[in-house]
Amino acid sequence: MILGDDGPNGEIAAYALKNSDYFDFKRDVKTEEEGRELLARGDVLFVINIPENFSRNVVRGDRPPVLVEADATILSPPAMRSAR
Repeated sequence: MILGDDGPNGEIAAYALKNSDYFDFKRDVKTEEEGRELLARGDVLFVINIPENFSRNVVRGDRPPVLVEADATILSPPAMRSAR
């Protein structure tokens, strides 16, 4: 996960995602470039990016996006079952 936001809403979103049963987080990623490299090497199946200004946009009443990038080269049903 890339947490580009340093506000409370970014932290809350990251906490909620990490405590879900949907993803199995292996590590935090510092930059988008590092996330792309991990995906390209096949080290991870997904990279979740909570962008800069996420908290500010929530406070403004916007619905800021959270980007989920996936390694779509192996997203077959058996691979998806093992990713959970």
